[in-house]
Amino acid sequence: MREKVANMMRLLKERKSKLKEQENVLEKRSNVVEKVNKVLDCKLRKADFVQKQRDESLAFANDWLRDESSQDTAPESSTQKMENEVTQNDENLETGVEESP
Repeated sequence: MREKVANMMRLLKERKSKLKEQENVLEKRSNVVEKVNKVLDCKLRKADFVQKQRDESLAFANDWLRDESSQDTAPESSTQKMENEVTQNDENLETGVEESP
């Protein structure tokens, strides 16, 4: 009977040690999974940030280009045209150069 009890105690110790090893492995795996999740979250946040900055830069660059092009190609008002013609005629009269029509 003592042999039987000793054998059962030995089996119980083996089972407990296997369970502890499995718990340790699971804990290590969960730590690794947490670290991987942190890295993935950081990458996703950085990707979102970069995308947001890219979108903003494109939006502001388009606005800036649109403003620049509208200033360059904006049609002159009739008063501005007349003023430009008058100043051009005055300059031509002073220099003695005549424009041909």
